[in-house]
Amino acid sequence: MAIFRTGSPEKTLQSAIDAARVNRDRLAGKLSESETSVTARRSEAQQLAYDNADGVVLARAQIALQAALGDVATFGGALAKASALLAKLEGEHAELIDKALRKKTAAECAEMASDLESTGVEVIAVLEKLTALTGRLARFVPDAVAFAAFSESSGMQIGPAVELVATITRNFGGQVLDGTAPAALPQAEPVQRKAAQPAPPTTRHAFSVRNISWSDETGLRVLAAGFECDLPPAAAARGIRTGAVALIGSEAWRTLKGTRPITHPAPERCENLDGGVTEPKAAPQPQHEVVRHSAFVETIGAPRLMRVGGTS
Repeated sequence: MAIFRTGSPEKTLQSAIDAARVNRDRLAGKLSESETSVTARRSEAQQLAYDNADGVVLARAQIALQAALGDVATFGGALAKASALLAKLEGEHAELIDKALRKKTAAECAEMASDLESTGVEVIAVLEKLTALTGRLARFVPDAVAFAAFSESSGMQIGPAVELVATITRNFGGQVLDGTAPAALPQAEPVQRKAAQPAPPTTRHAFSVRNISWSDETGLRVLAAGFECDLPPAAAARGIRTGAVALIGSEAWRTLKGTRPITHPAPERCENLDGGVTEPKAAPQPQHEVVRHSAFVETIGAPRLMRVGGTS
């Protein structure tokens, strides 16, 4: 074909495809315009016939309708021809790309086979030296006997293995060229990215064995003994280390949970878990609210004199 005479075949063919696509789209637009014109001309002729228009006028309308119908046939045929040409060019382009890829793949197979053979020669030479050296050592180093046998056996097996794999690789390259194998070599599996590690917890759920205090974003916090709480991890670790805090489910948690009244101890009566120096703490004292009956009225009367035995 003339399109292959100048420039690279791929670029020349692509230019022909672009031109054919533009022409196809142009003809498709003309066909659409012709079909619209047919609809208009037909409606006009029918209206004239309905209105009993002059014969000359009606004849002209019919001539215009026939011309529009002719345009539809003309542009329709031209569009079919342009579409066929575009499909043919696109097929040739795909075939050209496939051939280029197959040629590249076959060349890569041949190169890998050659590299394998040259590397095999180098490895066999090294193994021969290793066999000779370990054979000498085996005379007075017993552990070198197995080493010498291994290196000698490896040298004997690598040669045939290299020849076999290289032959198979070249045969595969030939199959790629004649179309009986895929055009491209299989690609390596994509490397799986490690899943993002979850962010470390900002708090740790624990149980207060003694009155405790700690600091967080809200300021100084205090908690009486015998209650669950969420502590900063560092504070929780210090509390567990000193025994002021226990883990949920521990013996202290099972024994003390729900046995203490709700109180709000003063910070100085709490063990601080922020990492400072811990002062000795007095044992926490339960604080009970005084409950009085609603009918009880507390009154204080006038002072009274009382006699004590033996006095007057």
